[in-house]
Amino acid sequence: MPANPTKWNVTGLSNLYDTQAEAYYQNFTYSLQQIACNTTNTAQYSLARNCTDCARDYKNWLCAVQIPRCEDFSSSLPYLQPRNVAANFINGSSPDPNSPDSNATLKERMSSNQSRNWLIDNIIQPGPYKEVLPCEDLCYSIVQSCPAKLQFGCPQSPALAMSYGKRGADPGQITCSYLGAVYYLNGSDRGRGSVIMAFGVAISASLVMLLLG
Repeated sequence: MPANPTKWNVTGLSNLYDTQAEAYYQNFTYSLQQIACNTTNTAQYSLARNCTDCARDYKNWLCAVQIPRCEDFSSSLPYLQPRNVAANFINGSSPDPNSPDSNATLKERMSSNQSRNWLIDNIIQPGPYKEVLPCEDLCYSIVQSCPAKLQFGCPQSPALAMSYGKRGADPGQITCSYLGAVYYLNGSDRGRGSVIMAFGVAISASLVMLLLG
């Protein structure tokens, strides 16, 4: 996850993410309580999914979105999304303005000049990094599992590609982020340069129901 060792130790950083997560998930449960979850089959919003499925899939999505998995900014892996490119690195230096990862165009794009979670840029302040985007199926799962009344929706292309990644054929290469994903630590180049911390059980959420990154 994005970190800044000059401001936060591991315990403090974990508590920061978890506190935000708990507050957001609590707000989500208030919305879910407005749904008639415990009713007859004919009155349920779906015969295939229920509120338990909705809460589980929402939790999985928000863990991936609010606590992003990241790689070092120097990584050239094609599935990574540059974030916070207009900021300086922790040591005070600036990204190379001639680099394709920090050019003027990227600095003008919301998807690359800031993080998905406001807490990262404003409080943690890790500088530029590259995000392993959440898997797009996490977003689709919420739409399928949750009642239409909650108005969940996934972005359309081309915004989808800037917000979500696709799972690769090799299970040892994490091309998109999901709860429980682990690297093969003995792989030669896999995960090189990663900021690897436990992708924990925090259950962040948001009242914003449009699932754009």
